[in-house]
Amino acid sequence: MLFVGLIHMAAPSYGGEFLRMMSSVYPGADTAPTLGRVLLGTGYGLVDGFIGGYVFGVLYKVFAHAMTMSANTTVSTK
Repeated sequence: MLFVGLIHMAAPSYGGEFLRMMSSVYPGADTAPTLGRVLLGTGYGLVDGFIGGYVFGVLYKVFAHAMTMSANTTVSTK
């Protein structure tokens, strides 16, 4: 969103539809070509990406641990 917003500030015809779509997800980050709105949208994107990445990492760790535990219990040693 940062790069599209910065380019939109220089050339307002670029990325308008993308920014309108993102403003429906992130309130306050609209298509106004101002630095404040670009930084607000970038902040929303960073927080959203951090939370999504953290949740993905936790779920991956839980399922990976469960898979190794089930694999260890099915192996028989003689």
